[in-house]
Amino acid sequence: MAELPTSFDEPRQQVVYELATTLAQAREVPNGMYQRAKSLLGDAGIVDVTVWMGWFTRALGSKDAALGVYELAKRCGAPVALKDIGMSVEDVPKAADIASSNPYWNPREIERDALLALLQDAFDGVAPRAATS
Repeated sequence: MAELPTSFDEPRQQVVYELATTLAQAREVPNGMYQRAKSLLGDAGIVDVTVWMGWFTRALGSKDAALGVYELAKRCGAPVALKDIGMSVEDVPKAADIASSNPYWNPREIERDALLALLQDAFDGVAPRAATS
């Protein structure tokens, strides 16, 4: 988890990450993010990101990209729980503390309790749920 970037030095990479993250969740892009994406990627770049997100979701046979990846991993016998890849139960609240103490920009406010619940689900291998705004 710590090895996955959530912040990029290159503005185009950052906005693609933020746009894809938002599209994978609520399917509503805040106007500020749209304006920044348009200035960095142009209309064609925004279309490319949304098309790839849609393709990825459909290719997995799912209506939700995160759930599709989870289901694919399960079908392939890959671990789907953080505990299965070496995370200890004691690390779950520590990870929530670290992530909530210095959050990156996110369309939804980072709340420690919500993050702790998400991490606990990931630790236990619970399938992703639909985003709630």
